[in-house]
Amino acid sequence: MSEIFKIRRPWCCPQSSCKPLKVFGELISYEKRCPGDSFICFGKLKKAVTRQVDGVVHKNDLSTCNYVGGRGIFRYFENKLDWESLIDAYREALKALEQQ
Repeated sequence: MSEIFKIRRPWCCPQSSCKPLKVFGELISYEKRCPGDSFICFGKLKKAVTRQVDGVVHKNDLSTCNYVGGRGIFRYFENKLDWESLIDAYREALKALEQQ
């Protein structure tokens, strides 16, 4: 079985058709999970979500869920280019922070 399917689904996952790729945060140890523990889960959708915005078709086959205790889940439908762009954005933000 592929390693991708061995990762356990977060306890409050909003979509069973999304296969978790990687989960970061306190959620990793299910037995030690405390109410309010935050996490971020990156997953691959079984079926892409396609939306048209201003005449441009956006095909998203990935999902990122951020869980924040007391606030709930924030879910984003994304694709590989989105993830790559976010990596660059975080790097640039860290550079700006270091220059302060």
